[in-house]
Amino acid sequence: VPTQPPATLTPAPTPTDTPLPVDAPSTNMTATAAAALTPTSTPLPVASSGELLVEITDVLGVGQVDQERVIITNLGDAIAEMQDWTLSDAGGNVFTFPNARLWKQGAVTVHTGVGVDGSPPSNFYWGRLQPVWSLGDEVTLKDAQGTVLATYTVGQ
Repeated sequence: VPTQPPATLTPAPTPTDTPLPVDAPSTNMTATAAAALTPTSTPLPVASSGELLVEITDVLGVGQVDQERVIITNLGDAIAEMQDWTLSDAGGNVFTFPNARLWKQGAVTVHTGVGVDGSPPSNFYWGRLQPVWSLGDEVTLKDAQGTVLATYTVGQ
């Protein structure tokens, strides 16, 4: 009759608060390898001095809160700092932009319904439970100083 070897217990690892040692990069490391270990950040460009030409290019899904959205496009050569810009109708409904940039030749979308700003990128959510836009409404985009940058009449 074959015999079984005696059972042995393997202790379970227990967590500790001891940090793992971190070795400094070697002094003979290549510059490329050292750069890979060094955190870097890319500065964001500042608004350029080119022409700012912003248009409301479309209003889609009119009357359906989950589909309703306004497309705003920068056709100019300047980056637009959009913080405190507003999008409004004649009925007193106003969306105020958070701290955001509208890049040269870029576009942003403002959804009437609920969602998470920036998801997907360049998308903002008004958080409304009812649609805002109707056929014939005039949509107005103003900068932080209240200057009208663009208007758009909701078509059919």
